[in-house]
Amino acid sequence: FLSSDEFLLRAFQIEIVFHKDNHAKSIAWLWGGICDDAVNNLPQNGSVVEIKSIFVYDMKRAVQFRDLGVLDYQTVWDLQHDLFQQTIDTKIQNRRNQTKTPTTNYFLLVEHNPVITLGKSGSANHLLTSKAELEAKGISFFKIDRGGDITYHGPGQIVGYPILDLDHFFTDIHKYLRLLEQVIIDTLADFEIIATRSQGETGVWLDVN
Repeated sequence: FLSSDEFLLRAFQIEIVFHKDNHAKSIAWLWGGICDDAVNNLPQNGSVVEIKSIFVYDMKRAVQFRDLGVLDYQTVWDLQHDLFQQTIDTKIQNRRNQTKTPTTNYFLLVEHNPVITLGKSGSANHLLTSKAELEAKGISFFKIDRGGDITYHGPGQIVGYPILDLDHFFTDIHKYLRLLEQVIIDTLADFEIIATRSQGETGVWLDVN
């Protein structure tokens, strides 16, 4: 359903085809901060709306979307570090040389081969099996420098990794985390899964109450 490999944030153009009485009519608009109005203007009365293409763009900075398919954790970890380091190197060179070479933002989607990760705030005691047993079952194990505790990833689970230069958007990390949570909540709602936040905790939760 995506016709472009680049996502752009905040404003995007959707081309849809509206089917009614065996007739099709193409419509397109800019959908940004007034997305609710755009939805309310969709033709109703039993119509069928088919999304043909999405071209998402920001007035300042594009975000490159990459669907990596199914990959092992180490390969994707190395790719994230490489992309992040490219951003750091570019920003350092810009400051040293008083240049304005643009940095690139990425959004990676991937399914991992079976893997368990242990975050820096977690405890190895929470791994209720041995590494030998994991290896026998074809499950990799990684200690990583991110937060969190024990996490499992595997085929059928879509993992998204945004690698963004927040100087292009805003540098309020709390706002960024809340927006990430909201994206997941809204996406799950499209699949009729009710998710929410848990007071005092970061993340998206089911059955909080």
